[in-house]
Amino acid sequence: AATWRWRDAHRAHSISLAPEKMFTMEWNARLSELILVTRNASVYAWNPTTLTPRTLRRGGTSDAITVNLVADAASGAVALYGRSSSGASAFAEIHHQDRIVVLPKQTSGLLTAQFSRDGERLAAGRVDGTVVVWDAQSGSERNAFSGHLGLVYGIAWSHDGTLLAWAGDDSNIHVWNSESDTRLIMKGHASKVNGLLFPGADNYLYSWSNDDSIRVWETQRGILVASLLHGGMVSRFESNSAHLRSVSASTLGTMKVWQLDPGRCLH
Repeated sequence: AATWRWRDAHRAHSISLAPEKMFTMEWNARLSELILVTRNASVYAWNPTTLTPRTLRRGGTSDAITVNLVADAASGAVALYGRSSSGASAFAEIHHQDRIVVLPKQTSGLLTAQFSRDGERLAAGRVDGTVVVWDAQSGSERNAFSGHLGLVYGIAWSHDGTLLAWAGDDSNIHVWNSESDTRLIMKGHASKVNGLLFPGADNYLYSWSNDDSIRVWETQRGILVASLLHGGMVSRFESNSAHLRSVSASTLGTMKVWQLDPGRCLH
């Protein structure tokens, strides 16, 4: 792996964990660390100041599991979750700076997870279509939701922590309001939903799907506001901090830059 300076595209550091092979990584902005996951399910935190990786989890060649992670921007905590090739849960734990919270044994493997913006809750979607919310400090379960058919691929918290949205195989988007304990189900995609994103305004939600589209929803009434056609199954969608420009990527290898208001493709 390597880190790069954005302004001049100069490589700042090279990172080697040989003979282990990299699988995925995520930047922990709160602690200024790069979290690295290897093919044998080991997890390391690499600090560009000390240039030394510290071990968060040691895997092994016998661990036939896939490990994913998500970092909390508020506290710097890192949630690690692994599943076997059969979809069963291998482990789930939250690494705080001073302790590790081990989550209860799961009935099904975790596919995606997201911290609430204040870092107090962790929500995750499972292989069996259920969604669970834990207290990120104690690891106790706060909420569990069923009713989704198929795997859950996308999950997102609103900025104020009031709304939790999830979607996946059945193309429906569920939005739970934690204050009123009510749930909206929004329908419109024709295929699997790959991800969700709340922009700066919590009354809007973006979703992207294998039906070649990015859709904009109004979360109070659960109505479709706009549909942007990418062309090709949309695998990723990101927005800048001001949410004036967004980028989508598809499985055809194409990328598009969007101006979200009024919703037109720039490049």
